Amino acid sequence: MDINIKNTDPVFSIGVVAEKFNISVHSLRLYEAEGLIIPFKTKTGRRLYSTSDIHRIGCIREMIEKKGLNLAGIKSLLALVPCWDLLPCSQKNRKNCDAYTNT
Repeated sequence: MDINIKNTDPVFSIGVVAEKFNISVHSLRLYEAEGLIIPFKTKTGRRLYSTSDIHRIGCIREMIEKKGLNLAGIKSLLALVPCWDLLPCSQKNRKNCDAYTNT
């Protein structure tokens, strides 16, 4: 069987991701509340993470553990990165986005 999973496919549960980074589920929810990550949510509210999300969480963890940044510092730093580099959006959505068209 050939399974093609894209980097943006939401396939990992919050528990799996928390275990991978040896952090609490609460920490992941805090990152979400701070706007640092945006997991996919199912109709029932279950959070799922993609490989891209996991890479981003790894970067957040590195900034905390190795660089000594707090969440406010990370949030300020990430605000410099345009959202279309972080989230997949269609060309149609980009054409209707003020932030994208005014760059």
